[in-house]
Amino acid sequence: MELSEQGSDSEFYEIDCPVCDDGKKHKAKILRKMERGNRIIMEVECEDCSSKGIIQIFKIAGVEIYDF
Repeated sequence: MELSEQGSDSEFYEIDCPVCDDGKKHKAKILRKMERGNRIIMEVECEDCSSKGIIQIFKIAGVEIYDF
């Protein structure tokens, strides 16, 4: 899990974008982020194709679930 911050008000996350589906990591802007128990839920927008989706990250197992 790689969270990176650029500037003071924009946060980005690297994803395997299911819309681009090219096998490369893509930079996604985090639009909203919530933490609940052992889960992180983020609404993101891919910088390459501008598609929006939800990513759920289960901290304990390191599993990411994409819903685009």
